[in-house]
Amino acid sequence: MTQSAEEQRLYLQAMGIPVWEVRQPHLLQNLPVADAVVVESERESDVESPLAEAVVEPPTVLNWPDLQQQVSNCTTCAARQGRMQPILGAGSEQADLLIVGEMPNADEDRLAAPFVSASGQLLEGMLKAIGLSRQAVYLTHIVKCHLEEHRDPTPEELSACQGFLLQQIKLVQPKAILLLGRIAAHACLQVNTPLTQLRGEWFEFAATPLLVSYHPAYLLRKPSAKRLAWQDLKLLRARLQGE
Repeated sequence: MTQSAEEQRLYLQAMGIPVWEVRQPHLLQNLPVADAVVVESERESDVESPLAEAVVEPPTVLNWPDLQQQVSNCTTCAARQGRMQPILGAGSEQADLLIVGEMPNADEDRLAAPFVSASGQLLEGMLKAIGLSRQAVYLTHIVKCHLEEHRDPTPEELSACQGFLLQQIKLVQPKAILLLGRIAAHACLQVNTPLTQLRGEWFEFAATPLLVSYHPAYLLRKPSAKRLAWQDLKLLRARLQGE
């Protein structure tokens, strides 16, 4: 039997997953917005982000070929020096769901495609569980270049790529954004709050509903977190279905 929106809300609450309310409001005060990020619940916290200075204004919307050319020609930061080829994204350019990971790994850099190898296979299985395919969503990264040192990106590297992500959001116009991983979450929401306290809550980024969850690579290392990721996926499915 199909659950109504109210029944699903009560079910999620019974599972300990609050709906439409920030679970830890004290962590979300004074988020730097710069016309890009807002929290769905306007509550307060004292967290400040070291990335606040990296926020850039939303750019003028380009078309896909022009955006690809911009990424290919980008020399804004040092990250470009280590990459084999640019990785803008892949999937449906009219997708209801835009998925944002952290940065390309070595396999992704070699194949010029996001979410490949084992983590990509797991993500495809996660999407299938909520009735979606890889081809039906748009996949990208918060940083477009592979970082050979396997390090976190610097604020300068994040800033250099932020305009590209905002362009992608404006071109795709998704119903929702799914951020996967700590780096993507911190960069978009401009906080240092642990991912465990950000997941399961709805935010808004670039006028689009946004949900945070675990990166598939993390789930491969820690399978016990898959249960929490499934809870996030059910929230995502409900939003996409308008419930």
